[in-house]
Amino acid sequence: NTLSVEQWREHFASNTTVEMKDIHVLTSDKRPAHNFLAPPSAGQAARGCVVITTYPMVTYSGKRNEVSDRAMRAIRSTEWGLLILDEVHQVPARTFRSVLSACDAHCKLGLTATLVREDERISDLHFLIGPKLYEANWQDLASQGHLARVQCVEVWTHMTPEFYREYLKATGMTEGSESQPKRRQLLFTMNPNKIRACKYLIDFHERKYDKILVFCDNLYCLKRYAQVMNRPYICGSVKQSDRVRMLEQFLTSDESNCLFISRVGDTAIDLPAAT
Repeated sequence: NTLSVEQWREHFASNTTVEMKDIHVLTSDKRPAHNFLAPPSAGQAARGCVVITTYPMVTYSGKRNEVSDRAMRAIRSTEWGLLILDEVHQVPARTFRSVLSACDAHCKLGLTATLVREDERISDLHFLIGPKLYEANWQDLASQGHLARVQCVEVWTHMTPEFYREYLKATGMTEGSESQPKRRQLLFTMNPNKIRACKYLIDFHERKYDKILVFCDNLYCLKRYAQVMNRPYICGSVKQSDRVRMLEQFLTSDESNCLFISRVGDTAIDLPAAT
């Protein structure tokens, strides 16, 4: 997504000798300069460059605006030295695998922390990209300080009588009632006792100056929890500029220690501050 593109750009600028003017970004919000891949004029040495974009931008088959279309034609007509595919487990999807034919590259390198898919297509990577070359052990990474040490705890909360009564109706367990999976999920997620437990855990960890992420894949519940607890939230409807601002505050400010986040945080977002 656009946010991970910006993070890649920052890391290229801070961890390589590539100059910022040679790092180009192509997203729905940002386009590179008109002649960013033009050959050098006579007497000048050719300059290498880095272009960072998203899978949807490369694989989009509909009508683009003139600037994006010109940039994509330039990318497609260039012979690249290296094509890096982040979150490479997404490439076998039918919508994304055309990215490999769209960009002509001498070498392809795939990166992912989760080399798994729910379908059978993960094995397609062997012929689309190549064999797996390296795998890091997450426990070694944690012991070296690259990842947070993980402690997994499951907290069970009783349902209030009113919510439990409606939950039984939604599961079809009372006479004349029928199963309503979405209503059932809302009831057990918005269970007042669960909200109280979540609030207690946030307060407990904030007193220890921890940086806390609260994840929920139900957008209604995510927004309600965040509003009840007066904390910021990030989901698909939040503007890109607001996402960047909230993440920057979470990373750098002592005043922002808790962030509610939806599935947009599942992939490619770098949050080293989260404890």
